[in-house]
Amino acid sequence: GKKIATKTLKVKISDNLSGITKYDCYLNGEWILAEHDGKTATLTIDTAGATAIGKNILKVIVTDRIGNTTVKEWVLLF
Repeated sequence: GKKIATKTLKVKISDNLSGITKYDCYLNGEWILAEHDGKTATLTIDTAGATAIGKNILKVIVTDRIGNTTVKEWVLLF
């Protein structure tokens, strides 16, 4: 589908106070840039030019200081 420019997405993440050490975000299988704000436990994800009209799949993989990894997926419709 045609690519569209959207704004940033914000995703709340919680690490149960163990400290986030690594996070990766993928949109439709492609790695995309994200910024972690530890104060608000929020990832800000830059989706500009990465989203397509229709269904998009956002996958966020977060690893904390003690090695626990959490994977979340969302379906985004534009």
